[in-house]
Order: sequence, then C-alpha cells, then structure tokens
Amino acid sequence: MPSLPLTALALLLLFGATPTLDYDSFCDAEGHIRAEHVESVQAMVQQPELLEQLYVEATTQGNPRAARVFQELETQHFPAIGQTVAEKTRALPCSIPVYRELSGGCIPNWAFLDFLSKDRPGGIRLRKAIGDAYQVRARQLGLKDAMILSVVNALMAGVIVKGTMAGPAAELRSSSAPFKASKSTSAPVEWPPKPTTRTQTRD
Repeated sequence: MPSLPLTALALLLLFGATPTLDYDSFCDAEGHIRAEHVESVQAMVQQPELLEQLYVEATTQGNPRAARVFQELETQHFPAIGQTVAEKTRALPCSIPVYRELSGGCIPNWAFLDFLSKDRPGGIRLRKAIGDAYQVRARQLGLKDAMILSVVNALMAGVIVKGTMAGPAAELRSSSAPFKASKSTSAPVEWPPKPTTRTQTRD
C-alpha cells in the first residue's frame, strides 16, 4: 500500500497543484539540517518548484527558518559536491594535454544536477556554490586554470541571469560573459552528511 505522503504527492501532481514546503521533514525548528533530515532535504531540492519557493521565502519573505536551510545548502552541502568532483577529477591524468583533449573523461558530466534550474535564482545560486567550491579545491590540488575554467563553464552552461540576486554569494555575470567564481571559505562537508562527523551550532 502506498504511504500517505506519496499518495498525497500523487494527488497534488494529478490536480496540478504545487506541493508545499514541509519544513519539519527537512530541518529542525531553527532551520538546521540534521542527519535525520538528509533524505527529505535531498528530495526537496530535486523538485525545482519547492527549491525556488524555499529561496523566495528565505530572501524576500523574511522567513528565518527558510533562510537557515538555504544558507546551509549554499555554504555546506552543495559546496561539498564541488569539492568532491575536484578530488575525483584530480585522480585522473587530466594534467596531460593530449589525454585531456582526447579522453572525454576530464570534464565532469554535470547531468546529475539537472534538477537545479538554469534560469531561476535558487538553482543558479546553488550551481554557483558548487562552482566556487570546485575552483578553490581544484587549485589546492594543482589543477590547471584552463581545465578548471572548462569544468566550471560546463556546470554553468546555459545559465540565464535576470537582474541582480540578493545575498553575498550571488555575484553572477550574464551568461554571455565569462563566469568567475569567488573564493569559498566553507569547510568540506559530506553530502549527505554523516551523523558522526557533522555537528551543528545553535545561534
């Protein structure tokens, strides 16, 4: 028998309604993403409408719980993806120009992030967080600038920026200009986080 949440979601999709944010399922009362919330927050961010709703509530509606969730996604969880990709890329002999050009394996396939919008601010912010963290980690590992630029361009390909997005991590140029990520200062965090290695501090 289908679970009640799945049945409710199916009904919402059937009648064209957008699922609402169930904060209790993906964060605590203050907006921190704990170990028990990981599965639910992963499901939430893979629904573009919900992610963009979270972004709106965090940035324009003054919802502190939404702001905390998005902050943790942008500064911890999604940067961890960029760091991990950099480390996996470094494991390949991609510093050899001929190999890099002919192998086809040195530029990561970002298709697994297709759920992140390329024309809406929430998805773009998280793509940028990944790109920033990738660049920092890749340079630490000694990857060449040309390769780093190719990888980040692949991640940001097709991104359309409309206007200026709020927030310190939202400095993006138009899609026709070269993408230049700012330096990330966030510590490496696993995605999903492990309960034994990740702790949260309360404000």
